[in-house]
Formats: sequence, C-alpha cells, structure tokens
Amino acid sequence: MTSQHAVPVDWFMNTKSFTVVCPNHHAEPATISSFCSMQLKDILKILGVLLVPLTLGVATTVLSMQKTHLSQENRQKDIDIAQQQRQQGAYLADQAEKERILATYLYDISMLLLSNNGTLDKGSIIPSVVRAKTLTTLLQLDTQRKRQIILFLYETKLIMRNNEQPPINLVDADLDNLDMGLPKSKQKLYKIYEVLQIQLHGASLVNSSFAWRRLDFSDFSQTYLTNADFTWTDLSHVDFSYALLSKTDFTNATVSKAIFAYANLSGSNLSDEQLSTTLTFQSALLPNGTTAPLKNLVKNGDAEETCSNTSTGSPLGWLNKNDKINL
Repeated sequence: MTSQHAVPVDWFMNTKSFTVVCPNHHAEPATISSFCSMQLKDILKILGVLLVPLTLGVATTVLSMQKTHLSQENRQKDIDIAQQQRQQGAYLADQAEKERILATYLYDISMLLLSNNGTLDKGSIIPSVVRAKTLTTLLQLDTQRKRQIILFLYETKLIMRNNEQPPINLVDADLDNLDMGLPKSKQKLYKIYEVLQIQLHGASLVNSSFAWRRLDFSDFSQTYLTNADFTWTDLSHVDFSYALLSKTDFTNATVSKAIFAYANLSGSNLSDEQLSTTLTFQSALLPNGTTAPLKNLVKNGDAEETCSNTSTGSPLGWLNKNDKINL
C-alpha cells in the first residue's frame, strides 16, 4: 500500500538538505528534537569521521599480514638455502671420504705388491688379506670408484684369468651397477673390442654392463648377473655355469663355445641360434622358462681304453664323423 505522504524520488535526489522527521511519540522531546534536526551533510560528516580510522585499521591489518607473509617466505628461503648448503657440504665430504678410501686402498695394495716383487704367493696369508681389504673397500665406494678398483686388480693380474688360478677371488664382492662397458667414444675406434679376460667368479654384478667388450675365456660362474648388459660383447669360451642371468641382454653377443650349464637364463634374450653355438647349456633354465635336458655330448668317454689298433669298427657308443648326433 502506498503512503499518502510519500515523497517523490526526484525531489529526494535533488534536495541538498532535509530534516529527518521521527514520528516516535514515546521518545523524550529533547532527544527527538536534537536527532531529527540533523541534516544529510551532518550524517556524512559523522560517517567520514568514522571511516577514516576504520580505513586506517584495515590498511594497517593488510600491511601487517603482507609483512608477516613476506617474512615467512624469506625465512623459508633461508631454511631451504641452509639445507642445500648442508646437503652440498655433506656430499662434498662424502666424496672426499670415498676418494681417501680409494687412494688408501690403491697405495696399500701397491706397496704390498712392490714388497713381493709384483706377485702374491698363493700359499701365504697375503691373498686372504688382500681379498678381505678389497671386499670391505668395495662396500664403501660408488660404482665409478669400484670400476677403478677392478681395473687396478686386473692390470696387476690379481683377477686376470689365465692358466693358473688368480691370487685372489672376488666371491661375494658387491659389484652391482658396475659399468665396464667400452665408452661410446671409443666404440668406433675399435674393430677388435678391448680385451678383458677377467675372473669374477661368485661376484654380485646385478645391473652391470660389459657392452662392446671382448671377454673371451673369462669366468662368470656362479655370478649374479640379473639385468646385465652384454650387447655386442665377445663371450667366446666364457664360463657362465650356475650364473643367474635372468633378464640379461645378449643382443648381438657372440657366445661361441660358452658354458651355460645350470645357468638361469629366464627372461633373457639369448636366442636359439646363439644357444646352438655354445659348448653346453645342460640343465639350464632357458629364456622361454623351460629347463634344458641333462645330456652328455660324448658317450662312452673311456672308450680309448678298450679300443685296439686293429679295430675297424667304432667303439661302443661312439659315432662316425658322418653320423648324426641326436640330442
């Protein structure tokens, strides 16, 4: 319902001042007369007076919050920088300690070899001491420095495979992630791959690499070679008997006359064609998950004892050169 005394909007907007009328008959006369006589400009003045400190308070609060946030950010940056400096310092200290351990090992073994004319008497206790020191040192080093130790031992003929048993063995040595592959910068320069006839019987070589190497006649028997890399490697006559070779890469590897007896080849990519060139893979767990049969390639191995010079036939169990061999 529209009031009888309603004021037109245009008049209200164009009026510069007006008197507030308060119909509250219950208020005291003095209060009514003082309040109702206030004009719009007086109300705006009062509001202006109240808004100034309120605005200053809000601005002060916002600035304080920004300052606190900035202070927290700067503090976090200081903490991060300090943490990075501690990590860098710890890394440098760790590297310096590893370098000291390596230098000490090389010096001690070198002095031991020089005092024994460059060789170690296998009948003495010295090879056992060298083995213990080597295994302990390997546990404290990274893969790059482990490589330096292996090359040192090989070059000093302490783990070089030859007609005689090397002076020390590395059974249970921790050589995981060892990279003995030929560097890519040298691969194009070598028509005959760099030779390593090495003795690593019983060592742990998980995730290791010997790519582009010539390892013929090396000994990897009873080693742990899971996920190892033998791409483009010459493995002729290498002994892998009882080795764990699961998921090992034999891409373009030569395995002529290699021994894989009782080896675990599950998940590796050794092909049937490559297997056909090996010396034996009897009782090996093959890449397809099956087990190779246990069979001898030579029957009646002592036939020469019963064979006479005048015999015209073949000894029992032996085959003529034109006969087929059924495996």
